[in-house]
Amino acid sequence: MLPSISRRELSYLLVIMNLSEESGKASISKIAKSIGVSPPSAYEEVNHLEKKSLVEKDVDGVTVTNEGRKAVSLLLSSHRIIETWLKNLGFTDEEACNLASQFDEYVPIQVVERLFDSLGKPSKCPHGLPIESPSQS
Repeated sequence: MLPSISRRELSYLLVIMNLSEESGKASISKIAKSIGVSPPSAYEEVNHLEKKSLVEKDVDGVTVTNEGRKAVSLLLSSHRIIETWLKNLGFTDEEACNLASQFDEYVPIQVVERLFDSLGKPSKCPHGLPIESPSQS
């Protein structure tokens, strides 16, 4: 089973993934700069993510593990599914996104899967971003 991740963890994982695509591995200083925290704070969070097996670090930098990528994919899919459901309830795109961000990480995957099915398995969220089936994330 995938570990659940928080918004903060998601932010770090996305930054590390983006920095890794640019240069192979992300340095603590670049992670800190991108997030807007001190290097010691970034180092502490990277250690936390490593303990959860979401990242790997060595002397060359930090990379996101396959498990970390799957956790990111699952949370993004959950957010987009919940956002689509809220849009169907009559909220604007922005309202749906903001509301979904307040609780998407807490919704059990079984509920997200049911929402996905009841919405007709949408392929895109209200912003046009792709939605993966939560059972495949």
